[in-house]
Amino acid sequence: MQTQDQALDAAVDKAWGRFEAELKRGQRTYPLEVECLYTDDTKTLMSKGHQDPAAFMAACEEWNGGPMTGWGKVRHVWLRNTPDSTGDYEFRVWPAEPNSRGAYPATQMVDDPSYDHD
Repeated sequence: MQTQDQALDAAVDKAWGRFEAELKRGQRTYPLEVECLYTDDTKTLMSKGHQDPAAFMAACEEWNGGPMTGWGKVRHVWLRNTPDSTGDYEFRVWPAEPNSRGAYPATQMVDDPSYDHD
């Protein structure tokens, strides 16, 4: 049976191994930071990087101050930012093809469950 310190050391070693593997593959890692993007019609919570869905949901619930009732599913997507020429927003976020120029992986959830079409 492992002690708590041994279990923590094993978890750190496992996480460090995943991080090193990502670096070797050339993938960038992103911290879990929830941002709210919005228009007049909808709100989207997102974080750069393909985050663990459970951890992302927990961070969103912390941001919301409670359960995410009425929101759609957690999705892994690819996005691209472009400057907003209208001046209404600092930038606009658009869907992108994986690994295309300017694209980055993201995890998101939209405040409208009808958005989640399969």
